[in-house]
Amino acid sequence: MPFTDQSFDALVCQFGIMFFPDKEKSYREAYRVLSPGGHYFFSVWDAHRFNQAQRREHEVLGELFPTTLHPSMRCRSPITASIPSERR
Repeated sequence: MPFTDQSFDALVCQFGIMFFPDKEKSYREAYRVLSPGGHYFFSVWDAHRFNQAQRREHEVLGELFPTTLHPSMRCRSPITASIPSERR
């Protein structure tokens, strides 16, 4: 992020983290720009096993577009911040 270290008391991200390709890097950047004692508020979808609607949508898209769905998308959802081992 183009901000100096410790420039914010709070950060808010609503349903954005799950789209970041490098989530760990995004967390480090958030920590870097937060002042000591600052807060990071965010919301995300959970893993497929806890979100049946999202899981079914993902399955249907895979059935409808089996050859056009990018290989990295066939086994996991791009919109989750769940632990990688849970993305199956």
